[in-house]
Amino acid sequence: EQHIPALPENILPELPKAARMSNASDWYRDAAFYHIYPLGFCGENRYNDFTSQPSGKIRKIIPYVRHIKNLGATAVYFGPFFESTRHGYDTADYYHVDPHLSDPKDPDGYFASFVEKLHENGIRLILDGVFNHCSIDNAWTKDPAKAGYFVYDEKGGFQTWWGIPTLPKL
Repeated sequence: EQHIPALPENILPELPKAARMSNASDWYRDAAFYHIYPLGFCGENRYNDFTSQPSGKIRKIIPYVRHIKNLGATAVYFGPFFESTRHGYDTADYYHVDPHLSDPKDPDGYFASFVEKLHENGIRLILDGVFNHCSIDNAWTKDPAKAGYFVYDEKGGFQTWWGIPTLPKL
């Protein structure tokens, strides 16, 4: 069991009630955000060999929800969390939680539990996703039916994000 240091309740100034689970579209203006980079938080390898079994490490984050609430955070900025090749910002699969984080028996289940725990504690969630480029390992790069998803250079190859050949532009 992990030791999570005790902190005084709500060490940040009290936020207006509207910032706490309001349905208003501008709730974020008064929110106090806590950022989680899940691969780093969970101590996971940065490289995905696409053969390793899912680790279930996302469950390590769930006990910290109370700590995040005690800090006074009203929202979590989380990600990236899609399956990626190296660091999370090179998405290989937009449909699944990165196996570095998920569980082999229930690939997206621990993430759902994490979201549920956040909401039980009145904490909103913003997901960090990269949608202007993906990993060269994304199946779309090899699927002719998905060719229209990409931006091409004058030679017919993929335009890439910042000239990085493993990050084709979408």
